[in-house]
Amino acid sequence: MIQKRQSHAPAVNGPLITRWAATGLTLALIMTGGPARADDPVPEPLATELPAHNKMENANLATGTAWSVAPGYAVTAWHIIAKTGDIVLVADTGVEYEANVVLIDEELDIALLAIKSGEQITCLPMADIGSRLGASVFTVGFPRVDVMGRSPKVSQGIISGTNGLNDDPFHYQTSLPIQPGNSGGPLLNLKGEVVGVISSMLAVRNPGLDEPILLPNLNIAVKIAEVQRLLESLPDKLQPAHSITSQEQSLEALADNVRRSVLIVVAR
Repeated sequence: MIQKRQSHAPAVNGPLITRWAATGLTLALIMTGGPARADDPVPEPLATELPAHNKMENANLATGTAWSVAPGYAVTAWHIIAKTGDIVLVADTGVEYEANVVLIDEELDIALLAIKSGEQITCLPMADIGSRLGASVFTVGFPRVDVMGRSPKVSQGIISGTNGLNDDPFHYQTSLPIQPGNSGGPLLNLKGEVVGVISSMLAVRNPGLDEPILLPNLNIAVKIAEVQRLLESLPDKLQPAHSITSQEQSLEALADNVRRSVLIVVAR
């Protein structure tokens, strides 16, 4: 049975945030309130969050990224698997594991998966403190596996905002270049600690245009403190990994370590 945690995300003041589905993708749109009038000024572009999972219509499946948080458990983004009960995790080695959802926070878009085989995949440590503005971060994940292949890909950037849209305190804004399929992946500092979970890309929807326009290198990640609170709500306490170094490392060394802990999520 899936457990749901009641999100403590605050109500939004000002522009209304709504969620709707389009071709299987959940979008968060910033909408202006109130009726339009003939003398209203030309509307400004609307900010839009596009979930960063890869929806393949022809294959009737979606893919994203997960990462091992504790023995037998992995974290990913909820929107990747929200409409399916058939979940497979694929390791860097090509080995596949069946998984099921045990705990979710729909509002913050995070989910905890149990790996049915109980496979002990190397776990990533979670940071004890948040990241500061301008901190260097990176992710290892599986963008566009349909065209870029199944090997993990690395992307690096900075924390460009310590709050999300409308100063939402539960998210970071980052400058990582990401693609559909990075959703659910770990956002890490240069000590190899997870500081967040990749959630969505930012775009603007200009009035009169059907398709949103992606803003380059602007995306949203859920802060790791929210994952830690989610895990604390479990009746049986998990044993997540602890950081074994206080020193920053080279990106090359970090990526080599992290690739053992990230998995492709395949939702059919």
